[in-house]
Amino acid sequence: IPLLEIMGIQDLSLKRNMITILVNKSGRGWEVRMESEKLYYFTINILGGQKKRLPIPSGKCSILIDKI
Repeated sequence: IPLLEIMGIQDLSLKRNMITILVNKSGRGWEVRMESEKLYYFTINILGGQKKRLPIPSGKCSILIDKI
């Protein structure tokens, strides 16, 4: 398993929480899928200067990067 820093993930508190982050490129574009036991605020930094902070509810959710 790579270090979180190598994957570009920073300042993520994992205390007593199981979290899964998957990134996949499909025909619809880049998609980030996240599964968590707690609410998070997830900041996505896209190359080219675009930055978006999104609330991620507990449970499963999916974000299409092209829709940001």
